[in-house]
Amino acid sequence: MIEQVGDWVLQAVCRQIAQWIKAGIACPKVAVNIAPAQLKPRLVEFVAQMLEAHFVPASLLELEITEGALVQGEPI
Repeated sequence: MIEQVGDWVLQAVCRQIAQWIKAGIACPKVAVNIAPAQLKPRLVEFVAQMLEAHFVPASLLELEITEGALVQGEPI
């Protein structure tokens, strides 16, 4: 279920950034943690779709993955 939850989080973050921009609020860069299981080619396409759908500049979204998740050998 991590992919579905991750997709929901990315969509919610893009929607929130768009609301801040529309309200004229100076929006900081927002970081979203990505699970190793989400690191698939579709992630890039999905993120691009969310940014475009909500008119969010890519510079306002940062994707993070923890080193611990990779060191523990979680499957990608």
